[in-house]
Amino acid sequence: QISYVLADSDVPAEVVIDSMELFVAMATRIASVIGGPVWYRGQSDSRWELRPAVMRSERMQGHEPNRCIHFMNRARVRHQTCPDSNDLPGWLFLMQHYGLHTRLLDWTETPLVALYFALADSQSEAASVFVLSPHKLNGIHGNTEGILLPHHPNAKKLISPAFKNAEPIPEVAAILPPEMDFRMLLQRSVFTVHGDRTPLDSRPDHEQFLARMLIPRKNQAMIKAQLKVLGIDRAYLFPDLANLAESL
Repeated sequence: QISYVLADSDVPAEVVIDSMELFVAMATRIASVIGGPVWYRGQSDSRWELRPAVMRSERMQGHEPNRCIHFMNRARVRHQTCPDSNDLPGWLFLMQHYGLHTRLLDWTETPLVALYFALADSQSEAASVFVLSPHKLNGIHGNTEGILLPHHPNAKKLISPAFKNAEPIPEVAAILPPEMDFRMLLQRSVFTVHGDRTPLDSRPDHEQFLARMLIPRKNQAMIKAQLKVLGIDRAYLFPDLANLAESL
């Protein structure tokens, strides 16, 4: 049975991509159906669920507040521009930025960036690029004010349990972070914040806000080479000297 983006459109909710041309065409078509802001996420293995790193096991989630507090206590001597102690959203963004497992899931506003991350380290039979309507996601979960800012009460409700033991909240929200780093600017980084372990692509209503493009392994090398020609590579997305040297 074929499912469709936003249920009442003629765009399939899952499309197999065999060329860069088809990827761009489908990204354009899905964006026109969604008709508002569109976010993208690349995953190198199509079997992976849309679940934040800290939510991948109950054990990891149980240790979440302990790790966050330890990070806050030890970060200031290592980083000159830490958030204020009461700025819990700012701390969570900083943790995510530097690789700590959090309840945030990375997205980008640029489809080619998502495609790069899908193919960068892919060894699987198929990689995925998910396409999300953040407005529709938030509307379904009661956030009718569009994409939430980090200090909106509904965003803080989902963020604050990362720092203290609390019951899971069966909600998810799309939030717009501040640009804390040049890398976030280049990658056009945005996030969803998750209150429980339910994968975004397993929620009963996911076809109203989510679609997916699959890139089979046999097509990945060609599309990755085309991305490099278009200037989308690691040296561009991670602008530091180590990645510059590696690219040269």
